[in-house]
Amino acid sequence: MKLRFDICLILCALVLGVTFLLGFAKGKGYPHLSCKRGYILDRKGEPLVLNKENYQAYFLIRGKSLLGEDVPDQVKPYLTGTLDLPKKGLILLSNTLSLEEVKVLSGVKDVIIKGSTERRPIYEGLRAILGRTTESEGLTGMEKAFESSLKEGKSILTSLDTNFLKRIYYLSKTYQNLNLNGFALFSLKTGELLGYYGQEEKDFLEKAILIPKEHLPARVKKVTWEIGSHDAKEEGNLLRITPLHIVKAYFTKLCEVEFEPTLLPQENPRCQALSEPEERELFLLLGDERWLYFGIKGENLYVLSGTLKPQEERTFTLEDLKKNLLTLVKHF
Repeated sequence: MKLRFDICLILCALVLGVTFLLGFAKGKGYPHLSCKRGYILDRKGEPLVLNKENYQAYFLIRGKSLLGEDVPDQVKPYLTGTLDLPKKGLILLSNTLSLEEVKVLSGVKDVIIKGSTERRPIYEGLRAILGRTTESEGLTGMEKAFESSLKEGKSILTSLDTNFLKRIYYLSKTYQNLNLNGFALFSLKTGELLGYYGQEEKDFLEKAILIPKEHLPARVKKVTWEIGSHDAKEEGNLLRITPLHIVKAYFTKLCEVEFEPTLLPQENPRCQALSEPEERELFLLLGDERWLYFGIKGENLYVLSGTLKPQEERTFTLEDLKKNLLTLVKHF
């Protein structure tokens, strides 16, 4: 891991060096380049996000027409001709510069270079939990929660396991008839999130649900993990909570100690009392045609979310759906 961090810091220093040259050379303007953002990694150090950097070059013409010999040699390859250049203004030379081209053009008078970074997850199903960025700033999810470290070029090691991510991704495609839109896998012994898949913009584990109080396996007033905190609210005989409250309630029920779910790897088990639990399941049919399923197998807790198809399009009953979900968990 140290090697990954060192490489990231070296790249960061390189980009900052280019920024210094561009920003303080006369006539260049400020290019808005930023330090290379740190990576979000799975528990084995494999990247879960990719950085795609994009640089553009502009040429500033200062109030006079240019003849061919007046155009810097480094700029000429980017022009189709010099006779029809405007007398004054800013023209685009290239919007797909390589880092080598940036080095060459950064020393040329009246060339302005700007840069941007596109951030994308390895699996689109991770978008809701990893979060989004804009102008290299974290807006949601882990990108926002770990903003201070990521913007310094430091990478974040998470509890997610790429092997589970792949299996969940392919299962979501195999079981398309179930209308799955969310799948999460937790370790009961550590509280770690090991696998995740979500189709919606918002993390399905943090979406509010309304359930009868007796459906909560243990009393949980609040749940907190690295990207958010949520209070349980009583509404008569009902509770307004999130699926994360139910996850934490299972931790409390089976381990006889309260601890939070986590997105970070844990060196030691936080659940000491857990023996091999019997298989358990909880199916919740929510008022907006959504359903939630919680299944326990061995030392893992599975959380699945989906929506019911319109009655005329269904090829199975609710009992069939429950059986299919139990089968999916048993064969995971």
